[in-house]
Amino acid sequence: MQFIDLPKLNPGDKVAILSPSSDAASYFPWVLDRGIDRLKSEFHLIPVEYPTTRKKSPSPKDRAQDVMAAFYDEEIKAIFTSIGGNDQVRLLSYLDSNIIKNNPKPFMGYSDNTNISQYLWNLGIPSYYGGALMVQFAMPGASILESTAESIRRALFDKGTYPIKPSNEFTDIELEWGDKDNLGKNRTFEKNEGWYWDGVGSATGILWGGCVETLVQYLSAGNPTPNFADTNIILFLETAEDIPDHWVVDILLTSLGERGILEHTDAVLVGRPKAWEFTKRLTYEERAVYREMQRNSVLSAVRKYRIKIPIVQNLDFGHTDPQIIVPAGQKAFIDSSIQSIQFNY
Repeated sequence: MQFIDLPKLNPGDKVAILSPSSDAASYFPWVLDRGIDRLKSEFHLIPVEYPTTRKKSPSPKDRAQDVMAAFYDEEIKAIFTSIGGNDQVRLLSYLDSNIIKNNPKPFMGYSDNTNISQYLWNLGIPSYYGGALMVQFAMPGASILESTAESIRRALFDKGTYPIKPSNEFTDIELEWGDKDNLGKNRTFEKNEGWYWDGVGSATGILWGGCVETLVQYLSAGNPTPNFADTNIILFLETAEDIPDHWVVDILLTSLGERGILEHTDAVLVGRPKAWEFTKRLTYEERAVYREMQRNSVLSAVRKYRIKIPIVQNLDFGHTDPQIIVPAGQKAFIDSSIQSIQFNY
């Protein structure tokens, strides 16, 4: 699989603001406003909102039209998503692959935006997994988290290969968006346990993957998976805020094994699972147990197909913060001998 080399952004570029998944921005516009303000003040980009960005319950077709308009517009140099969701799969049939292929540009989003990321991957267009305007950009407190901002800058403005390092602390406990005063507060952080490394050897491959639950939906809907016959991949996965049972992860990995995808996988990277949600307020101990059980499920499922490849878990991407932006469709370099990970941006 050959991927194009996406152009980098410059300060003053116009960028699209879209909501191709959830309509959360229509209910909490002040959160989106905070994210957009930081996009302007910290990255000096000019936001351009599209009709469904703050619309309640827009149809899949209308959301897809905004996506297509953003790709088609030559003045738009990148696309930012407000948030994830759970039904983006319904707009894929309305996308025009020819327009997107002829007008490629950086797309930034995660969670349900795995759908569009997969669509772009199949066209040979890289994308950036992470960086929701209503979450990472609008992080409560004084600013975007420092390591998150650094990763966003690498994705948008820099070229090169950079080492990935574990954070010292993390959070997956949120503050209610309904209380505007929460934007001025800081979320609670705790010590990060670091990476959990299993397996041996080195690996170089193209990053492919996304949100576990979204990939289950995407594949179940019959959407195409790439032809990996001539491509070695580094698989990256993470679970969303619904805190799925561990059998969901096992089912996806088993499916990837039976499809022959794990045969072409030279390493597996797993983001730290979010283990707290407003409807599932797990204790510190319960969250630690949940994360350990998921790690064990990943190891058990992958090792049925690949005995020795590196599996690294508890990385800083996905639904916890701080967040590393994963350059899907770009190269990653894994070295078990010194336990190093590098991403090419």
